[in-house]
Amino acid sequence: MKSILLASASVFAFAGAAAAEVSFSGTASAEYNSLDGYATDTDLTVTLTQELDNGLTASASLSFEDDDMSDDIEGLTYGDISLTSDNAGITFGTDLAGAAYSAVSDTIGIGQGEDGLAGITGYYSIDATTIFVSMPIAEGDTSVDSDDIEFGVTSDLGGWEVGFGYDKDATDTNFVVKGSGNAAGLDITVAAGNIAGASRWDVAVAYPVGPVTLGATVDDSEAWEVTFAYAEGPLTVDAAFDSTDDYSLEGSYDVGNGLVVYAGLEDAGNDYYLGGAYDLGGGASFTASFVEDGGTANADNEIGAQDYADGTTVGVSFEF
Repeated sequence: MKSILLASASVFAFAGAAAAEVSFSGTASAEYNSLDGYATDTDLTVTLTQELDNGLTASASLSFEDDDMSDDIEGLTYGDISLTSDNAGITFGTDLAGAAYSAVSDTIGIGQGEDGLAGITGYYSIDATTIFVSMPIAEGDTSVDSDDIEFGVTSDLGGWEVGFGYDKDATDTNFVVKGSGNAAGLDITVAAGNIAGASRWDVAVAYPVGPVTLGATVDDSEAWEVTFAYAEGPLTVDAAFDSTDDYSLEGSYDVGNGLVVYAGLEDAGNDYYLGGAYDLGGGASFTASFVEDGGTANADNEIGAQDYADGTTVGVSFEF
C-alpha cells in the first residue's frame, strides 16, 4: 500500500503546475454491546484529483480502517490510481470489480466478482456500448497469464440493458449473459451462463403498484423467493418468504424530528429486533437496539436491514 501512495504522488508531480484537489472523508463510531463489550471503529479516505492539460483526469485514493483505535499503519485497506476521459478509463488498485462482474453484476458468480480484483481494470464506451477489460497482477509481477484476463460488454438494445461477461481458468471457460428491462409493467432481469462446466441461470421479476412492489426470484437450483415491499410516507414494510420455508418481516417508521424506529423478524421468526436511530445533526447520530438471535447462529452477527448485533447495543457515530 505504501507503493500505491508513492505512485500517486508521482502522478501528480507531473500533472502540471496547478494544485490538485484534495478531499478527505471518513466515519467514526463508538458503541457498547451487552455481549461483546466496548468497541470503536474509524475509517478515512483521502482522494486526490487533477485535470490534465490534455483533457484527461488523474486521480488517486487511499483508504484505511482501524477497528480498535490503534496506531497500526497496517490498517490501510484500499488504494487506487486512475486516469479517465469522457469515454474511457484505466485504474490500478485493489478491491476492484472484475470486467465480467462490471458487465453483468450477476448473482451467478463469475470471475473476480464485485471487489475481488487486485490489478488493472479498463473500460471504453462507444455510444450506448461499453467494453470492460481486467487483469489481476500482484506487486512485483512482470507478466499476466492470458487465462486471468476478463472481458465484458454492455449495451442498450431496444430499451433493454444487455451484458456479457467472460473469463477463463485452468479448466473451464466461463460466461454469463444478462438482460434487464420492462414488459407489461414487470421489471424483468434474466441471467444465464456456464460456470465451472455447469449451466446456471436465474430470473428476477418485480411489479410495482403504487406504494407496493411485489417481487419474485428463481434459479437453476429451483430455489425461489417471493417478496413484498411497501413504502409510503414515514412507513416502510418489507417481507420475504422462500423455498426453505424461511421468512422475514421488517419495518421502519420515521417518527419525525430525526428519530426513526426499526423492528423486524428474521430466520423464520427465530430472530427478532427492535432499534432506533436519532439524527444529532452534522453527520452525527445516536443508535440503540435490542436483538434476540434465537435461531441458527448468524455468522457475521449482522441482523436485519440495519445489521444489528446480537444483544443490547447503544452507540454514537459520526460522518465527516
